[in-house]
Amino acid sequence: MNFLFFHCLYSTFVSPELRRQLVLVGGAASIAHGSAFYTEDVDVVAPSNVLQDICKGVMDSALNYSLEPDGKIAFDTSQKIRVRIDLIQTGDAIERIHATVPFFEGSVASMSDLLRPRAMSVVDLGSDGEVEDFRWLLSEVARAGQLLPGLDYQELKYMLDAGRPYLGGLNCLVLYYVLQAEDGRALGLAV
Repeated sequence: MNFLFFHCLYSTFVSPELRRQLVLVGGAASIAHGSAFYTEDVDVVAPSNVLQDICKGVMDSALNYSLEPDGKIAFDTSQKIRVRIDLIQTGDAIERIHATVPFFEGSVASMSDLLRPRAMSVVDLGSDGEVEDFRWLLSEVARAGQLLPGLDYQELKYMLDAGRPYLGGLNCLVLYYVLQAEDGRALGLAV
């Protein structure tokens, strides 16, 4: 997947000044951090003007461009690899990305910032891949000694709903460890 994002960043329809404003999120971001899990698309966050320029560039120059039913942009690379990109406009949820790490000429959201939306996708989708990525991110965030940024009530509820049914007792303790103390107590995870 790193190759696909690399191709998107360095292709002719994403100019160098736009690349610096892109933030990789989702499954591809987990892969960029070292996850062995698979994803079928690339999720990219940027301001709306950057997304508009990217869309125009893709429509003007990409091979076999199409708009997928789920809103993703799809096209073929010169190596005949189908790329699906979800372009996400910077907004409330995205404003809550607290830290990024340089990745090629763009950046990737930190693992602690990826854990929050992954909990949401575990609850909403519940696929085995979502759950495994949630567990992997949780273990990596704990291994790095990171704490999750302060979560709002809805985000805490997602953490609880993702944590209790899908994590064993030990991983629930790990989840408590990475939460801010007040967030862990709010979840009822205090032991």
